[in-house]
Amino acid sequence: MAADASQKPKVLVAEDQPPSQKLICIHLEKLGFDVTAVSNGQEAVDTALVCPFDVIILDMQMPKVSGYEAASLIRENGIETPILALTAHAMSGDKEKCITAGCNGYLAKPFRQEELQATLAQLAPVG
Repeated sequence: MAADASQKPKVLVAEDQPPSQKLICIHLEKLGFDVTAVSNGQEAVDTALVCPFDVIILDMQMPKVSGYEAASLIRENGIETPILALTAHAMSGDKEKCITAGCNGYLAKPFRQEELQATLAQLAPVG
């Protein structure tokens, strides 16, 4: 990870539903992350272009710019930060669609904090 031992790892969360965004942020803060939250894919792309993060979490179903589009745009701009896809649409083929868009991992909503922690540990190990 980019963060040194004295800093919390930084995560960018893009989630358009305020209750879901708040819940995700609470989970991440409990896990020791410094969280920046945005409400759509375009804000995620814009923020990722100007601020370094240790991991990016994108809801895949957002208006304006979806998580799929945001992941692709982030990758097109040369950003290699691990991206975790979050989706309530846990259908066959969804994980592959997320990976094809540029995501490194996939987590279906609703999720437990333990699932989030294990997935993040695989994507962006701390320490």
